[in-house]
Parts: sequence; structure tokens; C-alpha cells
Amino acid sequence: MISLPKVTIQTIVPELEANIKGLEYLDEYNAVFGQAIRKGFSLRNQIGKTTLKESSLEKLICKELETRFGLSNSEAKNAYNKAEGVYSSQAELVDTYIDDNYNRIKGIRKSIGKLRGKIKKASEMGHALAVKSLTRKIHFKSQKLNKLLAKIERLKESKKSGKFTVTFGSSKLFKAQYNLEQNGYSSHKEWLEDWRKSRSGRSFFVGSKNFTAGNQLVRYSPELETLTITVSPCLQAKYGTHVVLYEITFQREEKWLTDAIKPTVIKSTRKGKDGEKKETARQGSEQPVTYEIVDKDGRFYINATVNVQPAKKESSLEAGALGVDFNPGSIDWTVVDRHGNLKRHGSIKINIQDKRSKQTKDIIGKAVAEIVRIASNHGVPVVIEDLDFAKKKASMIEIGAKYARMLSNMAYSQFNQMIETRCSRFGVELILVDPAYTSIIGVTKYMKMYALSSGCAAALVIARRGQGRLEKVPSSLRSYFRKPEDMLRSGAWSQVAKKSNTIGGFNRNKFYFSGSHKKVPTNCRMHGKLRQTSTFRLRKYSIVQVLEAPHIRQKPRAIGFPALKHINA
Repeated sequence: MISLPKVTIQTIVPELEANIKGLEYLDEYNAVFGQAIRKGFSLRNQIGKTTLKESSLEKLICKELETRFGLSNSEAKNAYNKAEGVYSSQAELVDTYIDDNYNRIKGIRKSIGKLRGKIKKASEMGHALAVKSLTRKIHFKSQKLNKLLAKIERLKESKKSGKFTVTFGSSKLFKAQYNLEQNGYSSHKEWLEDWRKSRSGRSFFVGSKNFTAGNQLVRYSPELETLTITVSPCLQAKYGTHVVLYEITFQREEKWLTDAIKPTVIKSTRKGKDGEKKETARQGSEQPVTYEIVDKDGRFYINATVNVQPAKKESSLEAGALGVDFNPGSIDWTVVDRHGNLKRHGSIKINIQDKRSKQTKDIIGKAVAEIVRIASNHGVPVVIEDLDFAKKKASMIEIGAKYARMLSNMAYSQFNQMIETRCSRFGVELILVDPAYTSIIGVTKYMKMYALSSGCAAALVIARRGQGRLEKVPSSLRSYFRKPEDMLRSGAWSQVAKKSNTIGGFNRNKFYFSGSHKKVPTNCRMHGKLRQTSTFRLRKYSIVQVLEAPHIRQKPRAIGFPALKHINA
């Protein structure tokens, strides 16, 4: 069964006198629900690896949660779903954690090897202080290496037993109690209040289309602008059976929610007491609606998640492709036509270094929206690289703190997730391609040719690769090969990359400024041949074969986000 894409819309509960009772209930229920989640995880973690069926585990743990916290069966299932989600994620991520630490060890060992080489040179030159300093560095790195090896052993043991260590409320906040003043706390009591809030600041209500308004415990009425919540049995003596929040409206995309809660008749077949099958019918909704109510700094946020039908695909490779190159300081894009010829290009400037998670999400979200808009306007799919930044970050962390922070803050996985969701909503196809050598190909082959930045040149290669095209090594790089025929082999670009690293990396300015003229102006007739690019030499310039393409008037180059009105689209 194909799962439908999900969207989440949000609103804030107004601070009205009529909502005081409901907000007080949510504050108390969040605390109970948070305790139930932690207890559910603890029980599941104690069981560890087991041959019991998932349904048996759920029944066993939910019964304990109902008895201990006075929850209804539905509320206990909601808490169990959250606890099981945490446990399952740890079980799935343990291999990733192990691989990540192995990659870090690889980087440290490489760094130690370089330091030993420096010690040898320093010893030969008689620099005793340098030898002492380098020896200390090796000592500290060796200690770090031993800690990582011990951590890997602990992770392997957790994987074997199925028992994991999780800190609800974040390890960072937990450690803050040992340095209260440095973390902005005047007393341990003040820290404890934040700690409890972070562990019990939200409640979760799983939706089901078998119930009116898509949820058994929470019902939204767009006509009355109310949200009715069924009170937990443990708090009914104080708050009654229901509490109501008033003036609840979703300002953006409320239509998705109203479409999901449209009443419908749910038919099913069940066996009666006599063993005969009988058809039953009940009032339900079109789609389930899952609610999460979060208490943040005294304000309550309602998040409603619904399934939506994916938009009809309106993009096609027949019209071209839009390549995207994601970098720490910018998101560069290039549009090509069906022949692989450059049509438009631009750069959306972003600054996500040292930003909070919500700020990063907002910055990337706006950039993604602009990219999908451009692709939709041109009727072309979006092509991005299929990168593994987690592995890259782990192995490259020894290069330097600045580079490691850059990799950490790029949030590439978040970018992928957001662009996938956005493309699905607006009917734009998303294509993932192999990222091998896109930067080198762009710099050496297209940057000078079209007067592009290195990012836009890489985006051009990505777009062409999404169309299924291969790139030949240009004749200007023939000095990298012993024989001319080696330039046509499959590993030619790999050899270019190795040679470049051997001589100290690429000087990008060399490829941009060499030559006194642009060989092919932007937005004119350009070259392109399916699966390859053909070139030949004439005088001192590389002349490219051209395919007939309609002339497009040149527009100013993009200066990037947030000045979106200047983007060349």
C-alpha cells in the first residue's frame, strides 16, 4: 500500500478567559503523558530483544500504563506509540552510531600519521620544542581514540542485548545542572523547572478515520472554531469529561484539515456471536488527523498532521531539468533545456552557521520554496545529489573545527526532506543522482565556458546528470593523462580528481579567468549531446558543437535570497 504524504499545520491557542480551564488541563495532562512515555520506554527497554509479537508487547505495556497512571486505553496506546518510536529509532540508529565512530577513528588515525611525519622532520631539523608539542598532540588524540573504541564496544553490547540509553529532555540540559551560572540559572530549582518542562511539555493524540473528525480524543469544529478534548480518566474528577478550547483557527492551509475531517460512513464486516459475518457501519472521517499539543514558554501550540493526496506530476525531463548544489553559504541552481543547454542560473544566499534549529529550518524552507517555484514555472523536475553527509562529517572532522561545524550546520538531510515534501505537494518530480566529481567537472568544464560560479557550474552538471548524460574530459586537461585514449575511459574523472589532490587541489580562479573572452555567453545557443559532450580544437579556443535552440534574452544574474525578485527565473 502506497503511503500518502503528510503535512502538518499549526496554530496557537488564544489566551482567553474561556480557555483557562482547558489550558490548565493540558498543563497537567502533559506532565502525566510525559511520565507515561518514559515509563513505557523503560518497560520496553527492560525487555530488550524478544521473540514476542508487537501486538503482545503493546498489550502488556499498555495495561501497565493504564493501571499506573489512570489512563484510558487510547491514551495508553498513544504513550506506547511514542515510547516504541524512541526505542525503534535507537535500534535502527545503533549501526549508524557504530559506523560514525569508526569513521572518526579513521580520521584520527590519519591525523596521527601526519603528526608522526612532522615529528620525524622536526627531529631531523633539531626542533625539540616542536617535537614535544607534536608528541603531546599525539597523546591526546590517542586518548580520544581509546574512548571511541570503548564507545563502540558499548554500542555493540547495546545492539546485542537490545537495551539502549536515552536521556529524555536532552543530555545538554541535564549536564547544565552541574554548571548553573554558566548556563544562565540562578538556582537548581530554576533548572529543575526547565528540566521537567522539557520532559513533559507535550501530549500526543493518534488519529483514526474510524471516528468523527478523524480522532477519538480530539475533535476540531471549523464552523464553531472549537477544539474539544476528551479528559483523561485520571483527571475527570477535576475537569469533567471534556474541555473545550475556543477561537481555534488554522490561518494557513486549513483546507487540508477540513477535507480530512469530512464525515463519511465507514463500513466493515465482523463476526457476530453466532459466528456469522455481519456488515456494520459507523460515522467516520475521510482521513485520520493526528494532534500534538506543545507547551512552549507558556504558549500552547496545536500541530495537526493529515494525509494529503500528492499533486499530479506536471514536470517532465522533456522540458529540461533544474540542478541544485547545496553549499554551506548558498544554494546554487541551474536550469537546462532538454538538450542539456544552460537556460537560467542563480544563487540563493543562506547563512545557517551557529543558528538555532528553527532558524535553520526557516531559512532552508524559504530557499526550498523558491527552488520549487522556479522548477514549477519552467515545468522541469528538480535534480539533487544523493549525499551521505553523516559519513563525510565523521571522517573529515579531524581537518578542523570550522569545517566540522560547517558540515554539522548544513542540515543536508533536512534540506532533502523539505524539498521532497515540497516537490510532492506541487507536482514537481524529484531526481537523486550520484554526486561523484560534480564539483570538479563543473569547475574544469563549465565555469569558464559560461562565466558561472563554481556552485552554479556544479548545479549544471547535476542537472545534466539527471537527464542521463555523461561528461567527457575536456582537452585542456589532457596533460593529466599519459595517453590520449585514457581521457575516454570510465575512470577519467577519478584520475583528474587524484591528480588535483596530488598537486594541492584546484585553483578555481585559474579556470574562471584563463582566456580573455567568454567562450559561450549565458542564455545563447549552447552545446549539448545526449550521453556525452563533443569538443574539438580551433586556434587557441575550445569551440563547442551547438544544437539549435531558441534564443533567450539574457537577464541579470541572480544575487540570491532574500532578494528573490532579482532571481534570474
